[in-house]
Amino acid sequence: MKNWGGLMNKYQEAMLYFINHIDENEIKNNQYRYAPNRDCLYELIHKEDEKKVIISESLPRCPNCNARVLYPSNKTRCTECGQKLDWSDTND
Repeated sequence: MKNWGGLMNKYQEAMLYFINHIDENEIKNNQYRYAPNRDCLYELIHKEDEKKVIISESLPRCPNCNARVLYPSNKTRCTECGQKLDWSDTND
């Protein structure tokens, strides 16, 4: 069982429920049925983890999709992919 250190967001809670309530053999036997839901949850979980903005050629970029992002003006997420952004250690 995966442990996220006690503090879980709603996507991590959903994944934990998925892992604990669906039999592993059922997942293997019905992988095409469950794989999209599992993959979607993984993607959502990782987008909730803040990732540092990448500064490339003086332009800030999303670390997930490489889209150009504007300097923070209450922007905590990439407008293209929804990745949660960490603006610490960036020069304004």
